[in-house]
Amino acid sequence: MLKILFVKDNRAIAYLYRYPSNIGYYINIQSGEYNKADIDYMTYTVEEREAGNSSGSPRTYMHYEFIA
Repeated sequence: MLKILFVKDNRAIAYLYRYPSNIGYYINIQSGEYNKADIDYMTYTVEEREAGNSSGSPRTYMHYEFIA
């Protein structure tokens, strides 16, 4: 599952909680606090992956791996 909590001014303002194959992407980033400059200078890799499901028809999604 992809779980992302969006925070502004130390308050939770939104969250995303879904399977990567349902939304089309997965973001893997180490837990922590990041400011805009930190994010702007991060590098990442991306690859297309396939996930099976109970209906027997696999789905693809983009897997983003961030490197701090």
